[in-house]
Amino acid sequence: NDQVKGIAYGNGLVTNYTYTKLGQTSTIRVKNGSTVLLYLAYSYNKTGTVGIVTGNITNTSGVSSKLKDQYRYDQLQRLLYANNTVGSLKTVLQYTYDTLGNRLSQTLNGVSTSYTYDSNNSELKTAMTTNGPSIFYSYYPNGNLKTSNVTVGGNTNHWSYAWNIPGNLLSVTNNTMVQGYYAYDGLGRRIEAKEGASTTFYSYTGTETLSDQFTSGASNNYVYANGLRIARMGEYVSTYYYHVDALGSTRLVTDANHSIVFSDSYQAYGQDNSPSGTEALKFTGKPVSQTTGLYYEYSRWYDPSIGRFISQDSDPGHRSDPQSLNYYVYVQNNPTSNTDPTGHFLIEALIGAAVGAAVGYGWCVASTGGWTSSECGYAALGGAASGALIGLTDGASLLLESGAGAGGALATDELVNTSDFFANTESVTTTITTDTTSSISTGATPVISSTSSGSTISIITDSSGQGASLTSKLFGGEDPLVVRGGLNTPQSLDTALLKGGISANSAPGATVEQLSQGLPHTNIGVTTVGSIRGIGGDVISDATDENPFHVIIVPGPGGTQELSALFDIRPNPWKVPR
Repeated sequence: NDQVKGIAYGNGLVTNYTYTKLGQTSTIRVKNGSTVLLYLAYSYNKTGTVGIVTGNITNTSGVSSKLKDQYRYDQLQRLLYANNTVGSLKTVLQYTYDTLGNRLSQTLNGVSTSYTYDSNNSELKTAMTTNGPSIFYSYYPNGNLKTSNVTVGGNTNHWSYAWNIPGNLLSVTNNTMVQGYYAYDGLGRRIEAKEGASTTFYSYTGTETLSDQFTSGASNNYVYANGLRIARMGEYVSTYYYHVDALGSTRLVTDANHSIVFSDSYQAYGQDNSPSGTEALKFTGKPVSQTTGLYYEYSRWYDPSIGRFISQDSDPGHRSDPQSLNYYVYVQNNPTSNTDPTGHFLIEALIGAAVGAAVGYGWCVASTGGWTSSECGYAALGGAASGALIGLTDGASLLLESGAGAGGALATDELVNTSDFFANTESVTTTITTDTTSSISTGATPVISSTSSGSTISIITDSSGQGASLTSKLFGGEDPLVVRGGLNTPQSLDTALLKGGISANSAPGATVEQLSQGLPHTNIGVTTVGSIRGIGGDVISDATDENPFHVIIVPGPGGTQELSALFDIRPNPWKVPR
């Protein structure tokens, strides 16, 4: 049935797999010689849900701990009870749900949290923990999370979320401190993340991260075999290897010397359980924000603390499956058996062929831009039929046939040719050419340039890793003006951030008069795209039918104080008596 039997890694470690007669993962064993670093044994209920997981896991100090997970479900296969034990740490969780799949209560080691919802659209309104935090949520009209106010002991933290028109998360702010800025390509993929003092740029293969590059000059390239992440290749020929469980969650990361640099078990909905070391790709193999705790699930962001996405699913679901009609719930409340590789499509991860299903679905989304299961579901089925890994020998890193029409040649082209690295926005037709003389897996950095109708877009990263300009550069080689109404004080810019983002007008070749037309303010602030990027900020196109000049300004590390100083305040030419 072409299910993977074993993997020999470049550092000498070996992973072996066994399966049930139904194709479910039975055991996973990671060994360094005769030493078992990770062992997981799965047993299943008659419904196919995971009943018990036993085994052992080794942490970064080399200490091996026994683990045991026990799960119970209701008649709809929704998780009711989870008992996770790692060494001496025991975590017991219990859940109840309403008929729509909304979580009504959670009990964590005896501490209860109750939840309330908007009866019209399943938006989470409150989460109240006994002798703990009280959280109040609000939403934009389109169902995207707007604020979450967390009160503990009389002190309140105000979290706010800003989105662009297609529904991509642009920023997360805690009180007045921005925790993250994000930019996306025309397919809605996150290609830039700015969290704290660190800015990271991403490219993709299907729905998975192919490479990430940091403004410090450091970078990582990821090696896959038919959708299974094998290794991360960093600078100075440093290579790290991923060892995952049946859900694809990263349980261990090892280096070239067999040392464990990351280890984690997880609670059922993805929160950490006895972690040691640090790693960006964790629960179900997805990237987690170090500043917000949110998981980036390709098209939406997932909050493991509430087991929900923070924006609505664009897939309307199916009446034949009522639990799929809830736009926020994660994998229909069965996180021990299912994953959601794109934020839209539930996959039964514990069937070995589901690796192929995830890949088939991912290739469909990447190649067609389809965002619904009706468009790409058949690709997932084709991928499942094609199966998972058929082998990995001699440390070779290659993509094997993934089914659903994505043959080996296409897969290899997608791995080597990163021509979709920085696709343009939906409003611009872009042709991108890429230097593909070196495989990305060798550590070579792609040199990318693109030409669009009406303007030239250059996104150049030389082979030394230097000179990487910020993504979302939609303005060519010139330095366009940026005009924003008002006095643009730090306080007014902070207020704009809290309300969803710092709006302005900008376009190549546009004059101050053109960009200020329609602004109601007596005064305007004028600066340039180059000045904003010079302080580490960015200007992101957010054009609408009503305002084709509209952009979002992302402050640099110096925040709104530094940004405010860039604006030349002058009278609005449309308000000056003529």
